[in-house]
Amino acid sequence: MARLLAAVDLGETLEPVVATAHYLQGGLGMPAEPLHVVPSAYFEALARRFPEIAQDLEEALSLAEARVRKALEATGLPVQVLRGFPAQVVAGEGLKSRLVLLGQRGTGTLEALARGGLARYLLHRGEVPVLLRLAQDRGADLLVLGSKARSTWRHRLGRMVEVLVQESPLPLLVVPEAAVW
Repeated sequence: MARLLAAVDLGETLEPVVATAHYLQGGLGMPAEPLHVVPSAYFEALARRFPEIAQDLEEALSLAEARVRKALEATGLPVQVLRGFPAQVVAGEGLKSRLVLLGQRGTGTLEALARGGLARYLLHRGEVPVLLRLAQDRGADLLVLGSKARSTWRHRLGRMVEVLVQESPLPLLVVPEAAVW
């Protein structure tokens, strides 16, 4: 599917991510779709441990989904609200998208990518081919990538880096992950 997936929560990055999604939707000619993931794993574990409250927890999750959907419908974009572990759900949906848009909170871009969270998870999974295309479209001279730098006989640098080494017309600078942040 040729879509721009905008991973959002209801925090301080919601408005900037939605505004960027609207802008990119027009510029790239692909539909933008905000995705919010209700982190449900804890509640599902509680329901398994305490079956007597399972129905109440399910109702609470359903109510949360409905409220989030209603809040995000005000963006004017088609909205998707799913349950699960946010990073894994966004990564899975990212595989069905041409581009994934993420917000960041008050830190520099490199710091946000190095510290962790959703951006780090997606970059290290390396299954969403966003970086190369975006770099080419912007006329980049160099592509800088982080690498997990875990040594296995199959993937010494990580899948993303190995694929880009073979496919990228741009020179690559690979920066290994630091052991301590």
